[in-house]
Order: sequence, then C-alpha cells, then structure tokens
Amino acid sequence: MTLPAYLNTGRAARLRSETAASHDALDRQLMAAEPFRDRARFAGFLLAQQRFLHHVEDLYGDLVLGAWLPGLPRLSRLRAVEADLTDLDVTFRTQAARLRAAPAEGLGWLYVAEGSRLGGAVLAVEAARLGLGPAFGARHLAPPPAGLAEGWRTFRSRLDAAPSPAAEEDAVLAGALAAFGFVRAAMTESLVAA
Repeated sequence: MTLPAYLNTGRAARLRSETAASHDALDRQLMAAEPFRDRARFAGFLLAQQRFLHHVEDLYGDLVLGAWLPGLPRLSRLRAVEADLTDLDVTFRTQAARLRAAPAEGLGWLYVAEGSRLGGAVLAVEAARLGLGPAFGARHLAPPPAGLAEGWRTFRSRLDAAPSPAAEEDAVLAGALAAFGFVRAAMTESLVAA
C-alpha cells in the first residue's frame, strides 16, 4: 500500500519510519502479554500506561513545547488512566521520576505518547469486551473530542512544524526510541506481575 505523499514527508514520517522496528516489537510484546484476557491482565496494562504517562506528564506543561504544540496541556491522559485504575480498585505509585528532557527530545517522547492514541482505538474495542469503556475503566483510550483522525492530523502537523533546530533532529529520534524502550520495560514489569 502506498501512503499519500503528505504522510511520507516531515518529522512525523521520519519518526514513523525510523521507529518502525521498535513500534512493531512493542506491538508483539503487548499482544503476547494478552492484556485483554481478563480484567486482572488489563490492570497490568493500565499500570504500565500510568507509569509511562506519569513519566512524560511534565512535557505537557513545558512552555517551549506548549508554544510549538498549541493545546498540548489538554492532551494529557494521566488523570484518565489513574481514574481507570481507581475504577478497577488497583493501587498505583505516583512517586516515579518524571522525565526531564530538552524540547527536541521531548518531541520524540510526545510522538510516542500521542501516537499511542491511534492504537488505543483498537484497544478500546478489546477493553469493551471486558465491560470497560470511556465512562469506566478505559477512559484513557477514548478518542480526543475532535475525533481520532483529526486529533492525530492536528498533532502531526504541529509536530512537523515545530521549529526545533535541524541539528537536533537526532535528539527527536532518540527521544522517540527512548520512549518505546520505556514503554516496553513498563509493560514487562507490569504485565509479568499481573
């Protein structure tokens, strides 16, 4: 399948291409862990999500990133995933360190965090089979108010337009790769315990 030209250009397209192996590895790991087998397994998935979203939370309030990506604070899903955990009576930690990153690296982390919303649409269908949805247990998987496709288009265009210096593009990629690594480690820890 050939993607439209606008999807094959810009920072988001580069990140998509250069993180494809990491993304595929995460997808395989997630499916092998069977997070939708039952609510206990899903709780492990939620713990991993909470750990990641807590780790990147300060990026959503970063002044430079907020100027580059208007509306960024509204995209945070940390409170939603914590409400999901509360719904399922799961205790979670809030003391984990939060990411401190330069803006360019932060763009890469945000690419992974916001890109996960796309997979969230599929995961929401699976969560519904467990009786979970946007009002109980799977709030963080709900699409943004403008809709999933429009939300991602908007984020992607802002990511592509962010005026991070060209010399820092490798830092953007490093941030995205680090984010995938962080999520994989969080999934391993949380889903093994479930």
